[in-house]
Amino acid sequence: MTTSDLKKPSFGCSILFGTPVYTSTIGFPLRKKLIRDTDKFIQKCKKENQSVIKDRKKLLGITTDAGYGYQTSNLKHLKSFQKFGTFVSDLGRQFLSAQGYLLQNYHLKLKDLRAEEFSSSYGGHERKNIHNQGQMSGLLFLKCSNKTPTVIFEDPRPAKKHNSLPILTNPRESLAHNTYEMFPVPGAVLLFNSYLTYYFSPNLGLDDFRMLTFDIEAYEK
Repeated sequence: MTTSDLKKPSFGCSILFGTPVYTSTIGFPLRKKLIRDTDKFIQKCKKENQSVIKDRKKLLGITTDAGYGYQTSNLKHLKSFQKFGTFVSDLGRQFLSAQGYLLQNYHLKLKDLRAEEFSSSYGGHERKNIHNQGQMSGLLFLKCSNKTPTVIFEDPRPAKKHNSLPILTNPRESLAHNTYEMFPVPGAVLLFNSYLTYYFSPNLGLDDFRMLTFDIEAYEK
């Protein structure tokens, strides 16, 4: 073997099995309307949980709703959310088609729509979860700021985590990272495939944090 045989070959690179997260924002008038439309349901949820808050005070001495989160029941059937449901369902079809899925024999419909608000004291959380009710899922941030939680997505490939090594701090979007943190702004909309796990950073209770979570499901025609 000669020295010339040991020269480094030239390689190309193909990035396989990418996981897209689609981002956009809605305007203030629509965000204001959605805040108004969800207000009464969040207040109802808080009222229904007052007994739990009182019990915690007796047991733990906690006098506020610290560490608590409020999630409404499914809002998809309400008239005030029908247009929103149609809008995100159409987006779901557009994005799934762009990914290469054959949808001619499927209807895409809103499966689940809920408003969620974290405690205004501190704490409040959403555990790691996968929205397995559908094919596309989304988050729309109604109330948030640079003082509220960030959303953290996890790499959906189990074998990737198993074979991982120490990771450089930067760049944040390197192929080595197992998580990716996004910083929502008021009106931000995130849509992603429902197999993608996400959770939130700790809530410090420094500002209001409310969002809509939704799932879009494909039904056979």
